[in-house]
Amino acid sequence: MSVQRILPLLLAVLFSVTSFASAQTTPDKAVSIGPRITTGNFQAVQIAIPAFELKAGASNGGLEPAFFQKVIYNDLEFFSDFKRVENQALVEQTQRHDMASNQAKDFIDYAEWQRIGAAFVLKGEYAVDASGRLQLEVRLFNLTTGERAFGFQYTPLPVSEKRMMAHQISDDIVKAVFNQPGIASTQIVFVASAANPRVKELYVMDADGDNLRQLTRDNSLAATPCWGMNGTEVYYTSYKDTNPDLWGIQIATRKTWVISRFAGLNYTADWSAANKRIALTLGKDGNSEIYTMDRNGNTATMKRLTRNACIDSSPCWNPAGTQMVFTSDRTGTPQIWAMDADGNNARKLTYGGNYNDAAVWSPKGDQIAYVGRDGQFDVHVMNVDGTNDFKLTSNQRNNEDPTYAPDSKHFVFSSNRTGSYEIFIMDDKGNNVHQLTKMNGNAQSPSWSPLFR
Repeated sequence: MSVQRILPLLLAVLFSVTSFASAQTTPDKAVSIGPRITTGNFQAVQIAIPAFELKAGASNGGLEPAFFQKVIYNDLEFFSDFKRVENQALVEQTQRHDMASNQAKDFIDYAEWQRIGAAFVLKGEYAVDASGRLQLEVRLFNLTTGERAFGFQYTPLPVSEKRMMAHQISDDIVKAVFNQPGIASTQIVFVASAANPRVKELYVMDADGDNLRQLTRDNSLAATPCWGMNGTEVYYTSYKDTNPDLWGIQIATRKTWVISRFAGLNYTADWSAANKRIALTLGKDGNSEIYTMDRNGNTATMKRLTRNACIDSSPCWNPAGTQMVFTSDRTGTPQIWAMDADGNNARKLTYGGNYNDAAVWSPKGDQIAYVGRDGQFDVHVMNVDGTNDFKLTSNQRNNEDPTYAPDSKHFVFSSNRTGSYEIFIMDDKGNNVHQLTKMNGNAQSPSWSPLFR
């Protein structure tokens, strides 16, 4: 997707779908999903997706029928409890059986699809019109109930938006089956160096690692990006004016503005959608202290939260905007602390390891992830009171910069397990790890976007 487009507006158009008259729309609760199969450490729901059919007499616009199948399969296996039916040849054979038996779009031989192990079947049709706009119709069939789970006709968009449309289909499937928001349409922002290791720019990509594009061209050092207001902005630290100042950038237009440029550090920003405020670390007082301010950097509304001679840094709000976690070495080594949003009631959460940092609150508000060093850096999760600490990574060199996906079930993080630092994702048990980037230099400090709805 071109960064010249406003992503939320694009998605607002994309979400405008027509539900076929005979179709069941997204239910208020999860539907009956039938038997699961054991795969790895969890029980998966098998789905079959035959290659989408080209509408009779229509142009394909150079788009291969298997494109949607590939993207949707990957989305569902990355970000949900679905697993593809392994024998794709049988999937296509069963689709041909349906077409030979009955030409009606809604026809499906439930018994034949169940015979190959599917619990759900997704069928789709596509065409590219004369103006280059992609038309998509999809139908999801529930083989356990013998009913169609939904049927959607999506608002046509330029064929260049084909990947975003495929991601939206994936999210609609997850919502219909599990009654949970899908995250395939979300984005990840991060910093990466290229030929010159002294230069780091902002990049953004789809949650599956595709559709990579460069956001900044400051020819300077960018650091610690976070998503801002409505997922349309990113706040980050840049040295482009020599001092490490906090900047904002609009994703659609690439317009930038200064949020905070006090002498010394202005970094590790975190946006609270609940409070419409940024928490950040400032070094203007001679040491690192935590402040909050609005997205325009209005000093009249700026508030200082910590006051001591030690280092306090890396704040992160809870979803309600009533508390935040942060890093402090006030008891010796850097550890994870929490405090109320007004700076009161500070309490220590971690005691193990000799360097704990970069804590983030889960979107559900029930867990905190952080990076701990005990020989190497690893990603940990714990309850919000510091109990039940669990290490998600181990024996894979350094693993840093975790942030939650909007579903609280996945993480994005950086790791040098393959040599240079790259961006990876994993589930909330530390399994299902996928490498997303292969940059020429180090890729670090990822931040997962909110849902764009």
